[in-house]
Amino acid sequence: MCPSEVARAVSTDDDWRSAMPIVHAAIDSLLLEGRVQLSWKGRPLKTRSGPYRINLPARPLASAAQAKRTLRN
Repeated sequence: MCPSEVARAVSTDDDWRSAMPIVHAAIDSLLLEGRVQLSWKGRPLKTRSGPYRINLPARPLASAAQAKRTLRN
């Protein structure tokens, strides 16, 4: 997802650009918490720098045994 899409979604008017500093700050916090990952042209980024896309981190697949235990509980 492009950060400008986030700014457009949270902005209450056509001035979505004024929301960009807030979006960047939120992304920085989420990145530190490991809740998002950043990339550009398919390459991972460690920090927000220049153009970037926001991605959810990949979750490891549960084993069949773990899935069965989860379903039983």
